[in-house]
Amino acid sequence: METNQSSPKKLKLDFKESKYATGRRKTSIAKVWLKKGTGKFYVNGKNLDDYFSRATHKMQILRPLKS
Repeated sequence: METNQSSPKKLKLDFKESKYATGRRKTSIAKVWLKKGTGKFYVNGKNLDDYFSRATHKMQILRPLKS
């Protein structure tokens, strides 16, 4: 059986002129880099919509960034 799934493009990350933050809880570590750009969000190299399928998860992630 063949699958015609196109593999996602590998993102080249550029951390120049970006802000960095780390969040820790118990043994988990979350890292984030923010920089000026087009407003696109990527999680582990994937588009936000591809990584999180539920609308509630997307809302929770974007809530701190809304003014």
